[in-house]
Amino acid sequence: MKVIEPQAIRLLSSSVPENDAPAWSAGTAYQIGDSVVHDHKVYKAVGASTGRQPDQNCEGTDAAWRLIGPTNQYAMLDQYVSTQTVAPTDVETLTFTVSFNRCTAFALLNFKATGIRAVVKDGDGLVMYDRTVNTLKDVDGYWDYYFRPLERVVDQAVTEIPVSPVATLEVTLTQKGGPALGHVVVGQAWPLGLTLYNTQCSIRDYSRKDTDEFGNTRLVKRANAKRTSIPLYLHPSRLDTVRELLARLHGLPALWLGDDNEGVGSYQALTVWGWLEDWRATFAGPNEISMNIDVQGLK
Repeated sequence: MKVIEPQAIRLLSSSVPENDAPAWSAGTAYQIGDSVVHDHKVYKAVGASTGRQPDQNCEGTDAAWRLIGPTNQYAMLDQYVSTQTVAPTDVETLTFTVSFNRCTAFALLNFKATGIRAVVKDGDGLVMYDRTVNTLKDVDGYWDYYFRPLERVVDQAVTEIPVSPVATLEVTLTQKGGPALGHVVVGQAWPLGLTLYNTQCSIRDYSRKDTDEFGNTRLVKRANAKRTSIPLYLHPSRLDTVRELLARLHGLPALWLGDDNEGVGSYQALTVWGWLEDWRATFAGPNEISMNIDVQGLK
């Protein structure tokens, strides 16, 4: 098992324009219902808003603005996997470049693409990583190939990239009808331990069930988020290092890679963007630490 500790990302270029709404201007007289863009977020006026900066006046009973969400260009860089940056339907590629300074890993989550190319270059333009992958999943046999719909992976993580103090990551997603991407993660990848059998994965469903006094039940479908509980083996000499890493990640989102394999054939259910819910370590023997890590995903 590995975890990618995220670093701050700077968007250097993008093929998706940031044209969701006009940029906010302190001197413009806005009417209720007008939308603006400020700091890569979209706000809608809900009160007297002229001269009132959106990010400083969007909470409380006297709020002038309501936060709608990130712009389409920056949706892949917010904290959530469910908000996607979507290319126009008449465009077959989505290309962007982000900073990759002192990073050894990246991940693309909740994407819609038939092919992905990722290129990492150092500050001098030297290519340190360049790979193109087809997102088609493996099939179990001829019957599945001919009679079942072909499926594609939606998450992709890459680790063990050479580190450079100054570097960039350029990604191109290809898809007819417009590719989409939910989240980008870049950072340092740290090994935790060897994933064992009895690993558990599930979801937390946020749908609502309302039943009235007559027994009539109404279901309101809402989002769900991954959950996983992973047993690990590690040598006692690594316990303090792993403990310090987990303490550093406490209360922060990170990408947890439960499958020791990477790539299209890995178990997507064990790739979770979320926070560390709990962990326990047991001294099982003189050369064995038995550890269990519980992760709750963000939607």
